[in-house]
Amino acid sequence: MRTNGQEVPATTFLVKRNAEATGLWTSTAYVAHIISGLRARQAPPEYVEHVITAAIATNERARERADEETRGIAELRQPF
Repeated sequence: MRTNGQEVPATTFLVKRNAEATGLWTSTAYVAHIISGLRARQAPPEYVEHVITAAIATNERARERADEETRGIAELRQPF
């Protein structure tokens, strides 16, 4: 990842498709925390959008309680 043109270390986690558990969703609070940090560090808008889109896709697969969380995450597209 780059911040202000400089490369900085970043840690990410990826769940392998064959290891996904059903019924798990990404909470709005969790994604909001990530998005807040990305915006505070001036991450590229395209990356912020990627994170939001990935969280929504996770929730669409979860099906349980996903609608509520997905709406909350989508609202994070609006700047402060």
